[in-house]
Amino acid sequence: MTGIKQQVVGVASFKGGVGKTTTAIHLAAILAKFGATILIDDDRNKSAREWAKAADEAGCSLPFGVVNSKQAPKHAANCRFIIIDSPAGTTPQEMGEMVEAVDFLVIPTFPDALCLSALFQTTQKAAEIRAVSHKQKLRDFCRVLFTRVMPHPNPDGAEAREILLQANIPMFTTQISQRSALTRCALHGILVEADRTPGGQIAAQEYEAAGKELVQLIAPEMVQPSKLNEVRKAA
Repeated sequence: MTGIKQQVVGVASFKGGVGKTTTAIHLAAILAKFGATILIDDDRNKSAREWAKAADEAGCSLPFGVVNSKQAPKHAANCRFIIIDSPAGTTPQEMGEMVEAVDFLVIPTFPDALCLSALFQTTQKAAEIRAVSHKQKLRDFCRVLFTRVMPHPNPDGAEAREILLQANIPMFTTQISQRSALTRCALHGILVEADRTPGGQIAAQEYEAAGKELVQLIAPEMVQPSKLNEVRKAA
């Protein structure tokens, strides 16, 4: 890693059940196309480790390592990207520790009232901590990712995006739509791109777009046209 800045990305939310581990897994898969990547499973439910175990048993291992926090120092040293899958329903203390530890924070959320309420708590806490410790504004280190967005004509996604826009909360341009393929991939330990249904392929495209958007934010030098062409060929 000499001369290359290692990037640590946290995936966290005060609200559980918002697609946190699914998001961490798929963002790690995209980052792995740009450099060695490891996912640290800090979730008490061990969801990411169970996912990786199922993938290994099915003969389709994930393109990145998945370890617990105690194993991380041994495996993360030579990785370009580190993803941290935070505990489900992150506590204020855990959120504080996460915000201090990462270079960038991804907050997945459903576009409904209960989740948005938790989201405002999450972003407020993150902004307060980072302003003191790093002198950064929320936009400098954080993006919200809408997950399981119902398709048109359901207005929830567009309305939630407008609410966050008015509150000056930074968001990914990409959003992840509601797809049964995402549930199947979690059950079988596969990436959603391996689900050959139309919904699975749409979900794969959405996560790929979100992953590339993340790379643009944390390592823009890696998404030059020539590099993107190399990634497309490898995929």
